[in-house]
This record gives sequence, C-alpha cells and structure tokens, in this order.
Amino acid sequence: MKSIKKLNKVKSIKKIFRYFNLDLRRYYPQRFAILKAKDKFMGKEIIACEIGVFDGEHAYQILKHLNIKKLYLIDPYTNNTNYKGDPMSNSNFLSLAKSKAKKLLKPFKDKIVWIEKLSKDAIGDIKEKLDFIYIDGNHFYPHIDNDLENYYTLLKQDGIFSGHDFSDGWIDVVIAINKFAAKRNLNIFASSGDDWVLFKDSEIGMYDKTSTSKRNVTEKVRK
Repeated sequence: MKSIKKLNKVKSIKKIFRYFNLDLRRYYPQRFAILKAKDKFMGKEIIACEIGVFDGEHAYQILKHLNIKKLYLIDPYTNNTNYKGDPMSNSNFLSLAKSKAKKLLKPFKDKIVWIEKLSKDAIGDIKEKLDFIYIDGNHFYPHIDNDLENYYTLLKQDGIFSGHDFSDGWIDVVIAINKFAAKRNLNIFASSGDDWVLFKDSEIGMYDKTSTSKRNVTEKVRK
C-alpha cells in the first residue's frame, strides 16, 4: 500500500511539472564529477567525452553545467552479452533510450558529436585532446580496463578523468580504477553517488590539494 501511495505521489509531481512545462530531470543534483570539473575549469570552454550515454540525462548535465565547446557522445546502443538478462539491455529498451537521448539533447546538437560505436572502435574517431572524460560504458573486465588505458591517452595534461559506479556493486570497476591509479600514483576521489575522479596533473603534483590523502585512498564526499 505504501509503495502504491508513493507511486501515485510521483505521478502527481510529474503532472505538476508537465502543467508548468518543466522538466523534472533538470532539477536532479549535479554529479560529483561535474562539480569537480566546474571547480577545476572555472568557466573555461572545454572539449569533453562521455562513454555510455544511454538516455542522455548525464550528458544533459554536462552540457548544462559546464562550458562545452564540443562533446563526444559514445554509445553503440546494441546488446552486450555481459548484461544478459538485464531488461535495460534489450534492443527495444536501448532503442527507447537512444530516442530519449536524441530528443533531450537536441537543443545542444551544434556542440555534440555522436559516435554510435563500441568505445574500443570509437577512439579512432577522436582526433583531438580532451579536457574532461566521463566513463560509464561496459563495467566488466577487460572492457573497463581497456577504456581507462585507451582514453587516458586522449586526456590533456590538466584534464579530468572520471566515471560512474565506483561501488561495491561493480567490483570490476573498483579493481580497475585502483590498479590504474596505483600505476600512475594518482589519488582517487569518489562520492556517495558513486562517481570517481582522477586529476591527470596530480600525476606530477600540480593539482593535488589534499595533503593528507594517499594513493588509492577514496575521499568520500557527502552531498
């Protein structure tokens, strides 16, 4: 009964938003990686990339809150055997997610470069260095490891490398990030919302402001 009441309340809120021609998703809190990027770039025009776009809601937040010159959006929108049994990975659901993303991001079409390929194939389509990279693609080994190694080469020296699902539920992501950071002596910053962030220039001690932090120590930030 409580769940039904809660569902009806959500439906009522959505009706109110539709009545005033508002979009509920625009009032979601900004993700940790975007907040870190705002602090780092301070309004500077940047070139960014997101791997794993799905319905476009996070890409929307990137475009809304950062000064984006160009945003590469990478997602093949095809089934993946690693997610077998997950209803969100079936063809019909992915097609709906793609349509939703295209509609949501249409106002920013002049800033977006869509690449509907697997990330390992899409990297060849990017011919420039990037300021901000957000990885939320295939969460399983070796795919997450490959994304980290491949796309880090595209990041500018003062860029931000980031992504989603640094949590107990995605152990391959946690292991991959820790191995990657340890190899480069980078500090891992993470949030209660499961975002992870690495500052490339902290590799040479330029941006690491946390004098008490150590390699592979996760900074938990409560929103």
